[in-house]
Amino acid sequence: MGRVKSVRGRQNTKVTEVVKRRLTTVPKKNRTFDEERHGITAVTDESSGLRRLETDPQSIVVAIGGSCRGNGLSSARAAYGVFFSNHAHDLNKSGEVPAPSPQTSNYSELYATIQALEVVHQLIIAGEDLTHVIIKTDSSYLALGLSKHIWKWALNGFRNWRGQPVVNGRAFKYLHEKIVLLEKEYGIHVSFCLVRKEFNQQADGLARAAIF
Repeated sequence: MGRVKSVRGRQNTKVTEVVKRRLTTVPKKNRTFDEERHGITAVTDESSGLRRLETDPQSIVVAIGGSCRGNGLSSARAAYGVFFSNHAHDLNKSGEVPAPSPQTSNYSELYATIQALEVVHQLIIAGEDLTHVIIKTDSSYLALGLSKHIWKWALNGFRNWRGQPVVNGRAFKYLHEKIVLLEKEYGIHVSFCLVRKEFNQQADGLARAAIF
């Protein structure tokens, strides 16, 4: 019996080592928007009504925003806004974050991004030929989470340095998997462009209008 246990122990060790090697070989993408390379000017594509980078006709710029009335209170109500263009009203989205999802401002930003990527995915399925998706946001929580911290969280099973679950970890995990799908299956680069609030009024306005 002692010998069998010893063999199992060695097998489990090998399995653990293989899993760790697989995790560390996940390609790490730079998801921070490069202003020097791409510029900061977005223009409206007359044929589709979508906003694209002036330097890249195969890109799409989508702004997301979140809002929460009574943030931090048990009675809090959160909402989201997704803005594609003034000429693509059927793609713009807004609404309340449904229960039992967390009713916080940070979660509302994550939920808005989920909704934005769902629309982007539908555009791709419908035939939109994209190489770059730019998520415009005024949330450093969202932008840094999905462009910088996500790689370490993924390796640690979405636990922080204290070994505790990452706050909103399931939402971050879901978004990370959706982005990896776009990167691997469709060859689309996804980047996060962090802007000041005054440059994200359309998306934030949609979110606020849903609850105020």
